[in-house]
Amino acid sequence: MSRESFKTALGHGFLSFGSVALIGLVGSVVIARIYGVDVIGQYALTLAPVGVLTYLSTVQEQAALIRALSVLQPRDPLVTGLTAAVFAFSVGLTLIIAALVALGATMVMRGPIGEPDLVRPMAVQIVGYVIITNTCWNIDSVLNAFRSGRQLFWVRLVQALAFLALAVALGLQWGTVWGLVWATIGSWAVSLGPRVSALRRVMRFRVPREAFVEGVRALPPMVKFGAKAAPGGIVIGVNAEAGTWILGVTSSVAQVGAWNRARQLGDRIKEGTIRVNEVLLPTLVERREQGDHHGYDRAWADSVRYVLVAMLLVAAVGGGAAEGIMNVFGPGFAKGATALTLILLYQALQAVDSIHVTALYAVDRPGLTTVAATVGTIVGVGVAIPAAMRWGATGPALGLVLGIFSSTVVMHPTVRGLLSEPLSDLWGVREMLAIGAAYAWGLAGARVTDLALPGHFGTLAALAAGTVAYVGVFVLAGGIGPRDRERLSMVRARLQRRDTSLRSV
Repeated sequence: MSRESFKTALGHGFLSFGSVALIGLVGSVVIARIYGVDVIGQYALTLAPVGVLTYLSTVQEQAALIRALSVLQPRDPLVTGLTAAVFAFSVGLTLIIAALVALGATMVMRGPIGEPDLVRPMAVQIVGYVIITNTCWNIDSVLNAFRSGRQLFWVRLVQALAFLALAVALGLQWGTVWGLVWATIGSWAVSLGPRVSALRRVMRFRVPREAFVEGVRALPPMVKFGAKAAPGGIVIGVNAEAGTWILGVTSSVAQVGAWNRARQLGDRIKEGTIRVNEVLLPTLVERREQGDHHGYDRAWADSVRYVLVAMLLVAAVGGGAAEGIMNVFGPGFAKGATALTLILLYQALQAVDSIHVTALYAVDRPGLTTVAATVGTIVGVGVAIPAAMRWGATGPALGLVLGIFSSTVVMHPTVRGLLSEPLSDLWGVREMLAIGAAYAWGLAGARVTDLALPGHFGTLAALAAGTVAYVGVFVLAGGIGPRDRERLSMVRARLQRRDTSLRSV
C-alpha cells in the first residue's frame, strides 16, 4: 500500500467519522428530548448485555482475518475461503456466548438491578446482534482489510440516518424503550444490503471448492493468534461496560440515563479512532512485510500525534462546556456533566492506547495487550465501584481514565522498542508539551465562558472560546513540526493547482 493510498483511506475514514458523528450528535439531542432521561437509562440497561456479548463472543478472529487478507489481492479466491471460514467460526461462537449472556443478564435484571420489565427488550437486542450486527461486523473486517474507505463511508452514513429516522418515528409513536431497541436493530438491517454490495468489489461469491478447503486449513493459526488477543478484548469489554452495570446496581435509572448520554457523546468521537486503526493495522503489517521500517515508524507515530491532537481538542472544548452540553439534552441529564469531562479525556487517552494495541497486533504480540488490559481493568473497576457509590456517574468515568492510562503505560516500552529510530526524532518534546498546554488552556477557556454566560448561547460561546484557546496555544507553543509544515505546503500547492485547473475550464 502506497503512502498516498494510506492517506486516501485515512481521509475517507475521517470523512466517515465526521459525518456519522455529526448525525449522531444531533440525533442524540433529539432522541433524548423525545424519550427523556428514564427511557434512555432503560435503553442503556438493555444494551449493556450486548456490549458484554460483543467482547465475549470473539477471539479477535476479525483482526487475524485482516492481517491475513492485507497481503492478498482483491477478489483472490483465497479471500472468499478465509472469510467463509472465519464467518462460520464467528457465528457458532456468538450463538453459544449469546445464550450464556442472555441467561446471566436475565438474572441480574430480575435481581440486583430490579428491572424485570427490561428482560424482553434486552433479549431482542441480543437476538438482533447475533443475526444482523455480527454479520455486519464480519463484512466490515473484509472491507477494512482492503481499505475500502469510500464504500464504508456510505454504508455507515446510511446506518446513522436509518437509526435517527427510526428512533424519532418510533419515539413519537410509542415513546418507550422499544422504540430505541427496534431502531438499533433496524439500522443495522438497513445497512446490511449496502455492505454486501460493497463486498462484491473485493471478494468473489463463487470460487472453487479448494479455496474453502484452504480457508478451513488456515483457520486454526488465525484462531491461535486471536486466542492470544481475546483475553485482552474481554477484559477491555468488562472495563468499558462496567459503568452501566455499577450504576444500575448502586444508583437510579436516571443516573444511568445521564451516564449513557455522556458515554455516548464520548463514543461518537471514538469512531475517529476506530477509523484510524482500521487503516493502520493492514498498513503496519504490509510495511513490516516489505521491510519499510521508516514507513512503519512514521505511520505509527503520526497516527498517534494527529489522533491525540484532534481528540484532545474535542476533550478540552467539550469538557470545559460539559454542563451546558448536558443541559441541551433536557432535564436530569446535567448529572453527567463531570462524567462527560472525564469521558472525553478518556477517549483521547484510549485513542493512544488503541494505536499501541494495533502496533502489537501487527507484530504478532497480542499477549501483551491482555496483560495491559488486565492491569487497566483492575485499576479502573477498583476505582469505579467506590467512586460511583460516592459521586454517581462521575465514579465510573474516573475509573475509565485511570484504567486506560495504566494500560498504556504497560504497553509503551515494548511498542517504543519496535521503532527503528528514536521516538524523539518522530515526535519532538516541544510538540508533545504543546499538546498538553493546548488542552489545559482550551479546557479553562471553555469552562470560564460556560460559567459566565447562561443558556445555550453561553454553551456555543464556550465551545468557540475553548477552540480558539486550544488552537492558539497549540500553534504558539510549537505544536506544528517540520513534517506538518511540509504536508501543509503540499496541501496548499494541491489546492492551488486545483483552483488553477477550475479557472481554466
